[in-house]
Amino acid sequence: MGSLLSLFIIAIATPGWTQSLAQYSIVQGITDQHNVQFTVVHSQSESLRFFVRQDLRGTIFPPTSVQVASRPFSSYVVSRVTFKNLPEIHQASLLLEDAEGRLKETRQFSMLDPSRRQARVALISCAAGYLYSQNMWTQMNASQPQLVLFLGDNVYGDRPNLLTKRPADPQQLWEQYV
Repeated sequence: MGSLLSLFIIAIATPGWTQSLAQYSIVQGITDQHNVQFTVVHSQSESLRFFVRQDLRGTIFPPTSVQVASRPFSSYVVSRVTFKNLPEIHQASLLLEDAEGRLKETRQFSMLDPSRRQARVALISCAAGYLYSQNMWTQMNASQPQLVLFLGDNVYGDRPNLLTKRPADPQQLWEQYV
């Protein structure tokens, strides 16, 4: 089976992007000036609600869709949260609430600004976690890129690591990439 070749436009980062207090793994995906998608990894036992808040006026927007992926062998789920037809907002916040309406997480993000003429771009390739230092992400964040592109081999489905010559099973892939 060879490695899966992929291209992901991962995030339009905001200077000062901070680590999550609750340690949710949140990735901003495909984004333009009116639409944005997030992937959120959280405990299967948590029932989360998602909103976008426009920072200037505080207007709250519900998601257009939330799709949840889970596996029977994992205590985590992946929620893909999509917001469509938002007004033109350059700076906003993603809000995560629990079932009782308590705020669990706030993340600032940027929408695409089509008037911008220059952008700082970070390129990431060969995402085999054992090949690089974890502080690579801290260093990349410190450079304050507006766009992060994952190019090349980002998911190794043909084997769990470079030493093993057998195919990875779904549980190994889920545990490694979720």
